[in-house]
Amino acid sequence: MIYKTIRFDPTLAIFNVDNRILDSLMSNPPPAPLTPDALAVFTALYAAANDVWRAAPWTFLNETQLFGVQDPNSDQIGFVSIMGALGEHFALDVYLDEEGLFGFIKLQESEPLNIRESIFEIPQIQLSFERKALLFKEEKNLFKALGLTYKGNEPWPSARSIRPGCYPWIVDPDEAVFLTHCLRQTINVTARAQHEPELLPELTSPPTVRVRVPERCDGALKWKDEVQSFTHPESMPAVVTVPFAALAALSALKPARQIIEADFFMAPMGIGKEHDRRMCAYILLIADRKSGTILAHDVMTAQPSLEQMRQNAASLLMNKLAELKLRPSEIRVRSPWLHQGLKSAAQTLRFALSVSPQLPMVDMARDGMLQQFMGEAPEDTPE
Repeated sequence: MIYKTIRFDPTLAIFNVDNRILDSLMSNPPPAPLTPDALAVFTALYAAANDVWRAAPWTFLNETQLFGVQDPNSDQIGFVSIMGALGEHFALDVYLDEEGLFGFIKLQESEPLNIRESIFEIPQIQLSFERKALLFKEEKNLFKALGLTYKGNEPWPSARSIRPGCYPWIVDPDEAVFLTHCLRQTINVTARAQHEPELLPELTSPPTVRVRVPERCDGALKWKDEVQSFTHPESMPAVVTVPFAALAALSALKPARQIIEADFFMAPMGIGKEHDRRMCAYILLIADRKSGTILAHDVMTAQPSLEQMRQNAASLLMNKLAELKLRPSEIRVRSPWLHQGLKSAAQTLRFALSVSPQLPMVDMARDGMLQQFMGEAPEDTPE
């Protein structure tokens, strides 16, 4: 099952995916153009990473003591979370903009199953410290080109980028520059916080965060602290328009005394061309509540966006029912947003609609499907 492919800390709600598993989901990134400028960017990044490792801020901070860093080039704010308080997985995660900040807050409140999906839906860049066996091939080539090596049990720094609905990827040079700023400001902030614990309080609601803001002075950057408050951006409920043809076809049918379960979840599949950033695959699964028969399934990706994909999932479900010539008496779903998307169809077709955390028939099929995709996770082997 997919859970075996994830190293998960249930207390801190943090996990890391074994890259040998990711290799089965996505191709390695293309060979990076090792120009002198690119080499300089990554040299600075790994030097800053080494300083963070030596400072070991996870020994006195936890992951909810966030601070912000404003990008000097774009004004984007990255919210820095320090991971490693349990001594298992050491990393610095930078959640991007308010979408990343509130995605992180939601992550802390999520059930473990939802965390495994949600982590790939939050925009972020990350610097983690890993065994060499877990690096991408291109990362190893980059270290070789830079003449960097880590001996014995020393961990190797690994810089990754996650865009919503995509699997992790090596940071590009622009991301590497911003991540370097975040690492340097981590040294500054955490050195002060070690002696001034009140500098980085636990998150409040709404969150108030200390942000490091750059100023250019005579061509050089100077940084200052600003305490800023952030509010969750207002969002209107999604209006989902179910295809007229599907509604018309289903309206013409006699309602069946049949309950169906429907779920929409991320699967361990990467979709995309070789050497391109791979999209996560999401599966719509529809099952008969009584017999357990899988009535229909389909695969989607987060294109053009996660929100649009979720709206399209409700329409896809109704199209599938029209193809099956099935007008159920009740539909049970797990996802609140799928429930929202089906409300208008439920009113038109007069079927009962409910959110249920337990979908036994769908879950049985889902577990079997994930086992078929992944099998057993490979054991660690020396390189």
